[in-house]
Amino acid sequence: RYSKQQTELFDDIFKTIVGVIELRTRVKLAEHFATDPEAPATLVRAFAFDDEIGVAAPVLTQSAALSEADLVLGSRTKSQGHLLAIAQRPTLSETITELLIERGESVVVHAVAQNLGAQISDRSFGELVVRSREDGQLALHVGTRSDIPRHHLLKILETASSAVCRKIAAAHPQCAEFVKGAVTDVIDDINLVVRKNS
Repeated sequence: RYSKQQTELFDDIFKTIVGVIELRTRVKLAEHFATDPEAPATLVRAFAFDDEIGVAAPVLTQSAALSEADLVLGSRTKSQGHLLAIAQRPTLSETITELLIERGESVVVHAVAQNLGAQISDRSFGELVVRSREDGQLALHVGTRSDIPRHHLLKILETASSAVCRKIAAAHPQCAEFVKGAVTDVIDDINLVVRKNS
């Protein structure tokens, strides 16, 4: 109902006062504007970069008013809580996921791996595979993704436990023979090492 000029005026006024209103009110406003496609971009950006994660999380997770540049900046500079909120967006570009995987702690990386709307580059898949060596749950999340490249899937199967390998195989029925063969090769390699050492 408002003209562009009125919205911009509202945006400027709110941006000025948002820094001094109490936390509870900022949280409520952030939750309200997070799902509003007509929300003033400057105001949404102010909420997204708020140091209080209760204020930032709703808009980082849901707001369509945030640009790719806003998300890149947030991924490069903000806290792990902010990164986790970004990781839960319905869609993520390869640029964003690379930053989240590079900077994120375990919970952030798990959220990215589980997010089916996240586009993951070959390089990022490589990083996830490396991090999966010490984390069976992450190996499962990464290995069951339908977009995992075959060479990364093989690497996951080489280091994952047999229980995780079975679950990954179940998630890729179209590759059942290939996965079964890869698991057999790994078991054969292990048996060979055991025989040499015995």
